[in-house]
This record gives sequence, structure tokens and C-alpha cells, in this order.
Amino acid sequence: MLLAKVAARAYGGPVIPPRSTLLAASIVLLVGAPAAQAVPTGALRQLSGKRGCVSERGHSGCSQASTLAAGGGSLVQSPDGRSLYALNGQVVAFARDRRSGALGQRGCLSREARTRRHGRRLCSRLPALRGTGKGVVSADGRNLYVTTSDGIVAMGREPSGRLRALHGQGACLNRTGRYGCAAAPAINGPGGLTVSHDGKNAYLASYDGDAIVVLGRNPATGALHQLSGAAGCVNEDGRFGCSRGRAVAGASDVVASRDGRFVYAATAKTAEDSLAGDGSIDTFARDPATGALTQLPGAAGCIGTGPVCGGPHLGAAVGLAPGPRDRQLYALTYTADRGEGVRSSEVDVLARNGPSGALSAISGPGNCVGDAVRCRPATVDGFGGSLSVTRDGKSIYTVAGSIDALGVVSRSADGSLTALRGREGCIQSSTTYAAERRCRRHLRAFEGLTSVVASPDGRFVYVGGRGIAAFSRHR
Repeated sequence: MLLAKVAARAYGGPVIPPRSTLLAASIVLLVGAPAAQAVPTGALRQLSGKRGCVSERGHSGCSQASTLAAGGGSLVQSPDGRSLYALNGQVVAFARDRRSGALGQRGCLSREARTRRHGRRLCSRLPALRGTGKGVVSADGRNLYVTTSDGIVAMGREPSGRLRALHGQGACLNRTGRYGCAAAPAINGPGGLTVSHDGKNAYLASYDGDAIVVLGRNPATGALHQLSGAAGCVNEDGRFGCSRGRAVAGASDVVASRDGRFVYAATAKTAEDSLAGDGSIDTFARDPATGALTQLPGAAGCIGTGPVCGGPHLGAAVGLAPGPRDRQLYALTYTADRGEGVRSSEVDVLARNGPSGALSAISGPGNCVGDAVRCRPATVDGFGGSLSVTRDGKSIYTVAGSIDALGVVSRSADGSLTALRGREGCIQSSTTYAAERRCRRHLRAFEGLTSVVASPDGRFVYVGGRGIAAFSRHR
């Protein structure tokens, strides 16, 4: 027996253990050592070798992509899971191995054609691509749409994931009509965008324009056009011929319900007092025939701060993500003291009424995770502007760009949230000055974090920063 052998080695000869010791040893052998603590659903592990990261120079064992000189930037996942796009001032396409999670570059588009390397062109030219913001792939997988510094650009997408420039005015829209684009004066400081699931419309949040811009889409070509007249945009004062809405100022993000009946917009207009960050989530009914939007009447039309909105106070809302089967909507919000940066941040859960589209705060604990007293505590302080909900609805990931950390949040069946504790709830760069000891660290290509996306099958998570870091997700 093991205990007898250990004792014999210690005392120089055979030892006859007492009956109690034999019994204890038998129990140890039958039961075994205490089981290791189970890995919670949603926990992440960086992939090994070159699969685990992509960077410009391939340092730290990462695969190399010379087009990532400006970093991974904002990431966009295709609905079929075969492609990942990095928006870093240009648009870099990657093929994604759905079994291993590995990424392989498949060309790029940029404002200026990139120089040839080994006889091949690195990037094709797309003059309207003046900086990049956020992006979305249409549900049919045929187009990628990307916001720029002053507009929106449409690209064709091949089955392989490669991109091609579209031509004509429907290929891009901006405020002034430069670069051969169609003019859309309400587009000013574009934020998030979405494409309706039927593929007939796209919607753009215009932060500085204080508007939601409504676009028609040609499903066959991917070309866009602004709807005519008041149907083409919604704002508070009717400028640019828009229809009027409430609490639309500072529109930052927008999502469409899967049934195509409603559109939701996040607003994050800076307040004039010392506390910045009052916001709302606005609800619009969508005309399935034309795509035009009509804000729901009364308090149902918006939830958040201000006399025209119902529900609880919300901070500046900078990101939206729908929950499984559209039963909830998740909002990334923050408040900040002017001159002192972010004061508090949180992920809020809003219940969605399917027939009416109206939103309401869920009751009880778990209706938010973050710094606010009313919320369950977060493992990571200072969320950034990116969140991703896995398709199985069990995990939410948030980027805290100010401290180069990724927060991991567990979602219950009722939609409530709890941050994973300890090292499983926080992943952080090992070079960050404001290091959190409780976080998992010593990662590769995990600095300058800006965005996070989960693969459609929920097996992998990708984080964009100065490179792209790839993780397997425990399910």
C-alpha cells in the first residue's frame, strides 16, 4: 500500500500500519484525491502556437500578417463563421478554420493600394475607405458594410470570404458626397450599424448628426441608398428633412430584432453638467415593406435618462447586443466625470416584449454587472465600447480598453448576469500598468484592446487590439 511504502522509506524498514491507517488509506484509494475545481462555462484559454494570435511581425510565436501594422482594430465575424474581418483603418480579411479556430489572411482593402510584396499586392484600393469604425456582414453573407470617418462603405463578399470593391453611388454614402459617394447629410460621426435580417435595409447611428439614418439595400448587388423624404432618417428637430424622434441625440449603436419588426438605438450624448454619460435605448417599429422607422409612443419609445423616457437611469449607452431568441437586449453603458475619465461602467439587461417590442428593466439581482451600487460586481473595472453575447446565450464578453482587460460574464437562463470570479473572470495584458493581480495574464498579442467577438458556434473568442488574440471557450 502507498502509505506503507512511504512509511517504510522514512523509517528504513517495513512498517505495519494500524487498522485505522489501513482504513484511511483504503478510502483515499477508493475515493481519490479531491477533484480539481471545475472550469466554468465561458472560461477562456489562449490557443497554442500560431493559432493563438496574429500580429504584424509574428512576434511571440504568433502568425504574421503584415497588414496588421495598425493592429487588429474592430473585429467583424461573418454569420457562417468562415471569415473574420479586422477594421484597422483598412479592412483585412481572414479565413477562419471552424475546427481549429486558426486564422489565415485573405487579402485586404485600403484607401491606397499597398505596395507589392514578393510580387503580390497586399491591399486593393478603395478610395472611400477613409478610416474605419464598426462593421457588419449581411445575413445572406454577400456584403460587408463598414463605417468610415464620415460615412459608410459597402463591399462585396465572395464565398471564400475575400472582399471586392463595389462601384457606383450605391457603393458608399457620406455627408458631402465626396469620393464618388452618394450624399447623406445626416451622416456625421457614424457609429454602429446593422442590416435587417430580411436584407432589405441597413440602419446607421449618427452620433454627431444626432440621428438614425435609414438606408435601403439591394439584396442582389448590395448597393445602398437613403430612403427618400422623412423616412430617410430620424432626429429630434427635423433637420435634413428627417422625421422627429425623442432622445435620439448622440446615437452610438443600433440593432434590429430578428423578426424584422423593431429597431433599437443606443444614445450616449454628453451632458452639459459635470457628470457626463446620460443615455437611453430607443425603440422603433419598422415597416417591413419600406424599412421606415416609427418610434413607439410615450414611455415605451425609450428607456433611460430624461423626462420623455421610462424605466431606470442609464449611463451613456455605447454598445448593444441582442440575447438569445431576442428575449433580452444587453447594453454597455458608462458615466464619467469630466476631466477624470470613466467613473463607472456596467452591462445592463433589458427584457424585451416580443409582440410590442417595448423594453423594460428586469427585476431582482443580476439586472446589471458593473461598478454601480445596484449591480452585481464585475471582475473587470472600466468596460470599453465592445461586448459580445455567445449564440448559446451563456456568456458575455466585454473589453476594458483602459486597462487592456477582457471581462467574462455568465448569463443565466432568465437573462440575469454574474461575473466569473477570480482569474476566470478577467484576462489582462501582462504589460499593463494598472495590472489586476486577480486576472489571468501572460498572453500574446493582447495589448491595446478595442473589440471582442465570439464565433457563431461558441467555441472560440477573438480579441482585437495591436494584433488579434484567439481563445478557446469552455462550454
